[in-house]
Amino acid sequence: MIIQLGIMAATYVGVRLYEKYQEFNPSQTEKDAFPDADNSRNLPVALNTTTTCDQEGNRKNLPQNFSRVSLASVGLFAISKVFPMAGPFAFLAYLYAVIPYLKDVEKSLLKDRKVNVDVLFFIGDVLTLAIGNYFTAALGLWMMHSGKIKVRQAKEASERELTDIFEKLPNKVWILVDGIELEVPLDQIRDNDIVLVNASGVIPVDGKVVSGMASVDQKALTGESQPAEKGVGNTVLANTMVITGNLQIQVEKSGRDTTASQINKILLNSASFKSGVQLKGEEWADMATLPMLGMAGLCFSFLGPVSTVVFINSHIGNRIRVLAPMGTLNHIAAASRKGILVKDGRVLENLHRVDTVLFDKTGTLTMEKPKVVKAVSYTH
Repeated sequence: MIIQLGIMAATYVGVRLYEKYQEFNPSQTEKDAFPDADNSRNLPVALNTTTTCDQEGNRKNLPQNFSRVSLASVGLFAISKVFPMAGPFAFLAYLYAVIPYLKDVEKSLLKDRKVNVDVLFFIGDVLTLAIGNYFTAALGLWMMHSGKIKVRQAKEASERELTDIFEKLPNKVWILVDGIELEVPLDQIRDNDIVLVNASGVIPVDGKVVSGMASVDQKALTGESQPAEKGVGNTVLANTMVITGNLQIQVEKSGRDTTASQINKILLNSASFKSGVQLKGEEWADMATLPMLGMAGLCFSFLGPVSTVVFINSHIGNRIRVLAPMGTLNHIAAASRKGILVKDGRVLENLHRVDTVLFDKTGTLTMEKPKVVKAVSYTH
């Protein structure tokens, strides 16, 4: 068993040293693609965007890859009970899948300088491996990766629910240059450009109408049920739609500076907020870690490693990490499906204290065709 732990430690140290080397010595492919780091701003937009997207995609796929490999190690360890030759392959899969877990432990001990839940469970995993129960160790690792993936999926689903109304911008737009209409990519729009939007088109920028007249549906941003009439001198906002007519708009804000983009940013941040209950639960879990570690030492002395592993795994830390954010995110997503945007997950736990609701505009309350549904008399 000491040999296996030594191999795991040596593998992790090797991986970390390789990562450090890569940080200071970029690969030849990167050097070829970016021969002059100082002139990186002069690279073609398409190349820069593609490279960034590829890197982002690889990062998003990593948790899924670790989960699959850890699940493969579970299956291989189970098969090794019948076919011992599968054992080394199972251990190699486990070595690969345990790397992000070891990084969390390293961060806790060396950077944060504290013994938290990750360290406690790592000790439990070492004991599990020490008693030769590889299958259980691999199963626990797979469950950890699966929990993180479920939380990420819940967060992504909440973000989609919150931001779907802001995903309607076209990839290309028409602008007016010296009296000539040109089609250009949206990301090349600059301030003071004149953008042309016809009926059924989505306004891609914030700006002022310099020519034309149109009915604009801006319900997604303002809550107004009726289209607003826009003419010369009026302000229009990105992510609103021209129903009838046509407009020439002088650009004032584009891209991330638009009102819709700022709202979108706020909504995305709301999915990352932790509720007070979750924060308090994590604080309690960390406070309980050291006492549990001490009791685990006593348990090991009197009851042995098996009972100690069971005791360590009774800790609530990982359950709080998975269940609390999933509960918050699912409620935010459920509210958005009903047309309610929650900007901070922490407000959900305070709803029972609300005794007054303030509405800032009539469009929030009234229907397209208002009618009297009840008359209430009041005498002071």
